[in-house]
Amino acid sequence: MLRGVGAAAGGLVLATGIKMAASLPRTALAGGFLLLAFVAIGLLRWPLVPVLFTLAPLSVLAARLRRA
Repeated sequence: MLRGVGAAAGGLVLATGIKMAASLPRTALAGGFLLLAFVAIGLLRWPLVPVLFTLAPLSVLAARLRRA
C-alpha cells in the first residue's frame, strides 16, 4: 500500500512542477540555471539543499543584473 501512496505522491509533485514551470520565462539564463541544477543534483549526485542554496541567490543576482 505504501508503494502506491509513494507513486501517487511522486506523480503529484511532478504535475505541480510542470504547472509551475509553464509560467516561467523561457530565457537562456533560466535554462542555464535549470541545466546547472540538473547536472549537480541528477548527474553528480550533490545534495539538494546546498545546491539550491547556492543556485537560488546566484540566479536572483543574475536576473537583477540582467534587468539593470
